[in-house]
Amino acid sequence: MRKIFFFDLDGSMLDTAKGEYALPPKIINCIKLLRSNGNITSVCTARPKQFVKNNLPNIFDCYILLNGSYVEADNKILIDTPFSSEDLANITHRFNSLNISYILIGNYSCRACNISNSYKDILNQIYMSGQSYTHFSTSNEDKFYAIDLFFENDAEYERVNSYMRSDKRVTINHFQGDFTADLSFIGKNKSLAIPYVLKYYGIDIADSFAFGDSLNDMDVFRLIPNTCAVAYSVYAEQGAVVTWYDSQTGQFRYKDKCETCGQVASGEHSGGLFVGEGLSYNAGFTCTNSDCSMWGKPQRAIISCSTSGEWIEVDD
Repeated sequence: MRKIFFFDLDGSMLDTAKGEYALPPKIINCIKLLRSNGNITSVCTARPKQFVKNNLPNIFDCYILLNGSYVEADNKILIDTPFSSEDLANITHRFNSLNISYILIGNYSCRACNISNSYKDILNQIYMSGQSYTHFSTSNEDKFYAIDLFFENDAEYERVNSYMRSDKRVTINHFQGDFTADLSFIGKNKSLAIPYVLKYYGIDIADSFAFGDSLNDMDVFRLIPNTCAVAYSVYAEQGAVVTWYDSQTGQFRYKDKCETCGQVASGEHSGGLFVGEGLSYNAGFTCTNSDCSMWGKPQRAIISCSTSGEWIEVDD
């Protein structure tokens, strides 16, 4: 009986944190082997169609894109649910009134809004990988499926989050240790697209497998019985002692540690969830040892995450 395999891209099949946007030959061979044995393979990503066309070989049967807002199987569109013009106008009005930097993401181009020069050098690499910034800053595309936000600091994020909290249909997913977030409507995610794909191919959910590494893969892991995640390693770079972490999710806890006197605070903090290799969690604290030269002065706790290159089975 044939199986179906769902693959996340960033941090799973692609090491985009290191600027690698091409599938390794080993993974290409594995995908081809699965298909040669009659199985179905599907991309399952937040990336748009243009990114997939630019960077992936044509070796997949199905594409779950933009976190489930757009799905193609055998070149047939199964799901196409962009933001409505009313919702888009309402949300962008709010962000513009706060002068927040954001990107509207379409399948073939993106529209950059209120973007400062400090972001421009990385936008091309993040979104289209190979197309110029001016291409998508002047986008005429009228269908947008996702919104990414950029913040100068934590205070700016909290201001936006508080402002949007009144809209119960919207969630803002903040990437810990990074001044970015994505906005999505409740009821739109990768896992909600998967039943459409299973029905199309006539495959039971018991015969499905998923691979991922990130927060937006968690709903998939809860739905599909056979799942694997990238194994994480979390470690303190300065000003902290990591007391616990979960290699499946990158979730961790830590205590503040003064770099001068070595005092470790009694209180423990939760660091949230990492979403990829190379990210750092950065938080402030002050030493409470009155005999220390750093007493009462601000310090930084910096905790980083890396992947082991191994896959681990996700517990239900």
